[in-house]
Amino acid sequence: MSILIDASRAPLIITTASGVLNDTEYAAHLDECTKLIVQPARPYAYVYDGTRIDQMPSSCRQLQATWINTHRPVIGRLNRGCGFAFASAITRGLLTAVHWISPPPYPHSISATRDDAIRWCLDRLVRAGDMSRESAGLIERALVRREAPRASA
Repeated sequence: MSILIDASRAPLIITTASGVLNDTEYAAHLDECTKLIVQPARPYAYVYDGTRIDQMPSSCRQLQATWINTHRPVIGRLNRGCGFAFASAITRGLLTAVHWISPPPYPHSISATRDDAIRWCLDRLVRAGDMSRESAGLIERALVRREAPRASA
């Protein structure tokens, strides 16, 4: 399992998770989120790229729910949006259902690709006035994969 957080383009924070998640590593990830997101008390948007996750046990989901509830007032005020990316339609459906039952304290988007989640989060930051359109464009060009030009007939 691997969970990597990239805060080099703050206020855009990108987490990439892969493999089978376990409680110990996921708890460490949440501690890092507290240090990077909650304690600085600055606005941010958060991309969660789970397109390479093989399994996320319910215990990890419970850790996440507890973390959100613990920090709900702060993340509700500072999180401009969370863009989730999961390749599995089943996982996207489950997350949608969870968010219907227990809405998060921030706007969110659930998509099939990391690129869509990045674009959505950058748009949220621009709309909130936390990032210029020019800066968002530079970050998008650096991070989002471009389709190869199509051959003309």
